[in-house]
Amino acid sequence: SMCGFLVIPMIVWTRPSRTTMNKKATQTVIVWFRRDLRLRDNPALYHAAKASQSVIPLYIWSPEEEGDCVPGAAARIWILEGLKNLNASLTMHYGSRLVIRRASRAVDALSELIRETGAQSVFYNRLYEPMLIARDQQAERQLKSSHPNLSVTSFPGYL
Repeated sequence: SMCGFLVIPMIVWTRPSRTTMNKKATQTVIVWFRRDLRLRDNPALYHAAKASQSVIPLYIWSPEEEGDCVPGAAARIWILEGLKNLNASLTMHYGSRLVIRRASRAVDALSELIRETGAQSVFYNRLYEPMLIARDQQAERQLKSSHPNLSVTSFPGYL
């Protein structure tokens, strides 16, 4: 059970803008964190920061979708510590906080946050397990169907 997870109040990471007339400055990007609970060497976060002044960091706990990849007790402790450290880093470096959601289907949590924030883009790093690749492809199709103007971009994840 992930009873230790708390939903942290959302604070959108907004960096000071040199040029507020730039279209990129008004775009809101959700960065969907999965196993890549770090600021450094994170292609999705790097590209989101380049593309937008408004970045919403998101982690979704959806163990029902993990199939055989469901983390055991030790891995859940590692994930919880990783989330605490990621949130502390986001707060320290960007004045932002990690949004944590619990859902049986990640796409539902993503769709809800898109509706709440008006985000125009979702960036994430790929996972490579066949079941999770299929889940991500289905999630992309569903998000684009539900939010026709949404851009969904994935980046190479680290093995």
